[in-house]
Amino acid sequence: MFGGTWCPWCIREAPSIAKLYAKYHHHGLEVVGVSLNGTTAAVHRYRMANPQENWPQLQDSHHSNEAIAQRLGIQGLPSELVIDRHGVLKHTLVGYAPRQLAADVRKLLPPAKPAH
Repeated sequence: MFGGTWCPWCIREAPSIAKLYAKYHHHGLEVVGVSLNGTTAAVHRYRMANPQENWPQLQDSHHSNEAIAQRLGIQGLPSELVIDRHGVLKHTLVGYAPRQLAADVRKLLPPAKPAH
């Protein structure tokens, strides 16, 4: 997830991502946050106020994340890159789209095992 603590749509979408992470992490879902244009202090304050967002968060003060976003063609925030377990980019979402993100994630999860 590319976002920022200053981005209202990123903040609005984060609880949906937290629910997906809690529900599907044990099935292999990983989330990595990439903070753009935020200070380390702002990210730390946000993380302390939102402990349910317990996935890794990439934060730097040298604007390397911005270069990564530019190289990946990120055009707006929030943006999510849905990557399968083999490292293949399957979906790119730009903007507030929690339902679409959930659908894209579910498509990549292993099938549910039948109940015995």
